[in-house]
Amino acid sequence: MCEPSSLWVGSSKRRLTSIVFRGLTARSASPARQSRAGSAAGSGPPALGTLATNAACAALLAAEVIGSLGMWVALPVAWIWIAARVFEATESLAVAGGAALVGLAAFESLTVKALARVDGVWIQLRRRAGREQVEGALTRVVVAAATLGLIAFFVWYYVLSHAFILPFMPSQ
Repeated sequence: MCEPSSLWVGSSKRRLTSIVFRGLTARSASPARQSRAGSAAGSGPPALGTLATNAACAALLAAEVIGSLGMWVALPVAWIWIAARVFEATESLAVAGGAALVGLAAFESLTVKALARVDGVWIQLRRRAGREQVEGALTRVVVAAATLGLIAFFVWYYVLSHAFILPFMPSQ
């Protein structure tokens, strides 16, 4: 279950940082877990494998963030551009719109599958590092990306819609 504080955009950076770097010092646990999580607090730096695992986890989280933002920005813009090229070639709005809808749906589903696989690898790395990781971070990442996307849309629509931004925009 996702607590309400995890949905706040301001705390997401602290939460992701604490998720990735929680294993830098070992918690009170079994000797096997302490050997996997690094050396005990105060007795030296953590093991090199733990640092590498944390770096890999951070890289996978960054890939999830980039992929989820790409789902909201890059893919739709790309398929709108492709639809414009299809319209120029065919002069048919139905064909261009259909190409955009089918292409966007196909690439969004491929992106979701790829992000789910990345999240699965992230969970496995966290478990291998000795953490009891039950669920992935993908849900939180997508919620944060969607929230930022909605905020950006509302700012654009309500604040910037009356501003003269592009020379070809019609004036009211």
